[in-house]
Amino acid sequence: MRRQAVRLCLFGLLARAVCGGGSVLLVDVDGIIHPITSEIVSHALVQASRNNSVVVLIRLNTPGGLPNTARHIVEHTAVRLKFYANQELARNQ
Repeated sequence: MRRQAVRLCLFGLLARAVCGGGSVLLVDVDGIIHPITSEIVSHALVQASRNNSVVVLIRLNTPGGLPNTARHIVEHTAVRLKFYANQELARNQ
């Protein structure tokens, strides 16, 4: 858990440095992926736009969920998405 937090902090600092000092918005999503998850992500993206955030880091802690909701999040997002999966952490869950 601590190792993951360190990696996320480093990623955020790197993203901030690469993107010229803009803000990074961190969003935690815990639990299954369902329609409310889509609302959380949409709200975060609106907030990021208002704050001129250059990066939105979505930290997922999920066993999975509804494929249609996950597809909706990806298809209705107007920003480029990058995903990182911590396989070591996933195996230990």
